[in-house]
Amino acid sequence: MVILILISVINYYLMNTKFLIYVTIFLLITSCNNEKNVSEVVSENTQLNCDYNNLSDQFNVNFKINQDNNIANGAIEFVVQITDKKNNILKKITTQPKIIASEINFYKQCDQVKSLSKNYNISKQWSDKLYDGNIVVGDYNFDGKDDIAIYHSKETDREIFFYEYYLQTDQGDFERDNFLSDKFHYFGKRFDRKNKLLINDEHVIIDKYKYDYGWIKLVEAVSPNIESSFYMVSVAAVKTESDAKNEVIKLENKGYQANYLWIPDYASLSGAKFYSVYIGPFSTQQECEIATEEYRKKDKNAYGLLVSQEPKRVQINGVGKVTVTNN
Repeated sequence: MVILILISVINYYLMNTKFLIYVTIFLLITSCNNEKNVSEVVSENTQLNCDYNNLSDQFNVNFKINQDNNIANGAIEFVVQITDKKNNILKKITTQPKIIASEINFYKQCDQVKSLSKNYNISKQWSDKLYDGNIVVGDYNFDGKDDIAIYHSKETDREIFFYEYYLQTDQGDFERDNFLSDKFHYFGKRFDRKNKLLINDEHVIIDKYKYDYGWIKLVEAVSPNIESSFYMVSVAAVKTESDAKNEVIKLENKGYQANYLWIPDYASLSGAKFYSVYIGPFSTQQECEIATEEYRKKDKNAYGLLVSQEPKRVQINGVGKVTVTNN
């Protein structure tokens, strides 16, 4: 009898021990799931929450704008979550752009992004034509790995938007690149993907940089001379410099070498107060004749011109089709 009672007691505790183990395991699993759910819940401060799977072949992007109204001036942060498409590893970048609370609505657009890697929204313009978007994906050091640029601040006087660049490492991490973040802020005409050049032409001297085994190297510094002459294919005339820059970006995205100039600066041009957007420059008339004839197959309104301080107009409509008149 005593033995039976002992066996019953032992079974009771064994069964309850198993029960407690099962309960513990269940609670741990539930706890883990709850933690995951909490991390995925959008904060009450979140003003924008967007997912993108079309900006890169290498990763997906989630972009959030958070604003804490309990802090003076409503502190704003950008949160970029990057998920590797192969292994689902998640990386996160959090930045504090210089945005005042009253301007936040300008940035609250999910489609306000670009991708140089996928040619997505490259020529798209928003209410501020020079804005390149909240985030821009591209291979900024030409190593085959997509990187991310995140909007940081604006210089109102010159209509310049500054970005912070995060380059992807061999381990898949994203690290801020100080050189690019300090030097570059435009996109289309700053990154010559064909020749793998970074071009900084904001100042009088045009600097061309190249990545060489992970290091930035200045490969050319060009000082434009307004007195020197050259040939160009004129494709558009616009009233504002911002419009000229946008037209140049469109041409460069199509693979053309392009730039713009202020027409009154040159005696050989018409003197009209417009910015001329052109393909070139070309050093010889023959080169310009060939380029003009080729481009006029797409746009019959385009024509070649000599750009110089001589008061004569040299207009080119194709190979051997040249008209010279005095201005």
